[in-house]
Amino acid sequence: MAINFTKFEILSALLSGIKTQTIRQLCKCKRHNGIHYPLNSEQTLFWNQRSKYKWFRIKDGKGVPDQEVPFKDQPEQRDREVFPKKIREVIVTDVFKIIIWRENNIFFIEFDDGFIREFNSAVIQINSRIEELSKRDGFLHPVQLFQTLDGMYDLRNRKPFWVIRWRRLSL
Repeated sequence: MAINFTKFEILSALLSGIKTQTIRQLCKCKRHNGIHYPLNSEQTLFWNQRSKYKWFRIKDGKGVPDQEVPFKDQPEQRDREVFPKKIREVIVTDVFKIIIWRENNIFFIEFDDGFIREFNSAVIQINSRIEELSKRDGFLHPVQLFQTLDGMYDLRNRKPFWVIRWRRLSL
């Protein structure tokens, strides 16, 4: 099974391994009770999986035709400029639901245990659960994470999400 990424803002964290989770809108499908990533399942992380390209530039995440891949015969040099579509193999370690919404400039998050927290960019003290959520997703601050999600999903209404966490499979 696969987890696909295309958002350039997370590329650096994804390649470095800092990103160890993804937040996906809750699926209304019946398969796997609405979840595509069962606990302890092996997954492959991909960049732009449906693209015709097999290699992508580190600097902008854009595809590179095979004949233009730099330093093909020198992997150490090549890996400084491009990366393969298939990033790494992982195993799902945790899956849980959250609900996120926004009222004016205040974001709200509800965890599956009923814990609700509100915050905005002026909040100095961020709850450790929210901080962990943003850091594991590759963001420096929770507001960056929630602004990105708001841009993707329009959080003016309550929206349910899956949080899928993983660890790298041993080589």
